[in-house]
Amino acid sequence: PTQEEMLVCAVRAARLALGWTQGDLAAASGVSEVSIARLETFAISPRLGTISKIQGALQVAGVAITINQPAGGFSLALTPEAVAGSRQRLTQVVARVLKDHQHLIRHPTNHLKQEKRRNVP
Repeated sequence: PTQEEMLVCAVRAARLALGWTQGDLAAASGVSEVSIARLETFAISPRLGTISKIQGALQVAGVAITINQPAGGFSLALTPEAVAGSRQRLTQVVARVLKDHQHLIRHPTNHLKQEKRRNVP
């Protein structure tokens, strides 16, 4: 991968590590959500000013990106506060998804009862 591709992948990984949506990163960085989406899909090349704003927001949130460590890759360093915040956000998201889709979650015994009813002559 090129340096540019590696940097974009690192930004996306950092965003996901925080449990942030593209909208969250847009709000924190002042970069439009559309620009972040286009950047993450390699539809546009990152501008220095855009990357600086994004990296600044990620650093304030507790994530540092190091490019080429290991060689040909990148590494992320998260502060303990960033990890705690990420855990809390992800827990909230999972709880919201489970609540919103509770009607789709079937108890195994209900499924078995339905199968028995179908097979009754």
